[in-house]
Amino acid sequence: MKKMMVSYLGEGLVGKKKMSKWEEDRGWKEWVKMKNWGYVCVMVSGFDKENGYFEGCVYEERNVLEVVEFKDGFCKEEEQRVGRLFVRKGEMSGG
Repeated sequence: MKKMMVSYLGEGLVGKKKMSKWEEDRGWKEWVKMKNWGYVCVMVSGFDKENGYFEGCVYEERNVLEVVEFKDGFCKEEEQRVGRLFVRKGEMSGG
């Protein structure tokens, strides 16, 4: 399974007992999660203050292309600083 996840660039795998359920406040106690971490250099181009995710873009020829939405990768202080920058100085666009 791991080979397939990596070769198809899957985000990750979750393994659980068939009858295991998600429990609020307890989370994934009986679930095993394997992330397929990937790294890419991007320009941080947006921030969704509703869910705390950032958008990342790259240049493709002469176009800017959104390639990722992410929440991990900053230390807590950086995440707060960049988020505040988008909320205070950013412009609303899109839907």
